Amino acid sequence: MGLLDAAKARGFDPTTAIMDKGYDNGPIHDGCMDRGICPITPLRETGRVKAGDANAPTCEHGEWTFAGADYKRQATKWRCPTGECQPKSRWIKADRLHPLIRATPRSTSRVAQSSASSDGSSTNGRSCRSACAGLSACGCTPI
Repeated sequence: MGLLDAAKARGFDPTTAIMDKGYDNGPIHDGCMDRGICPITPLRETGRVKAGDANAPTCEHGEWTFAGADYKRQATKWRCPTGECQPKSRWIKADRLHPLIRATPRSTSRVAQSSASSDGSSTNGRSCRSACAGLSACGCTPI
């Protein structure tokens, strides 16, 4: 946390910290949140992650959808996919498994267009940069 504290001491006001998987642990996450900084880290394959504790809530109607975050409350909001459950939405306290900022796959037409190569093969919806680092090694069309 020293680097974040030093940045604040020099007049910077970071609101997010993007870190690699090595920083995915409770004390780092909590330290960032205590400083008003939203940590963004990929989840390590811990027992809780493997058990599905980081997944979205579910009900008999399916997987709930992410409906936003309240930074003052430090919680994320989730909604029943059909709206039939009571309550229709609920708040989950933010932690390393349920962060305030959620990384979601892009679903734009640009990604859809780049997911098929000139020979008709697919990169499974990944953009060229993530599939082959832009080298066209996978046969996709660079974007």
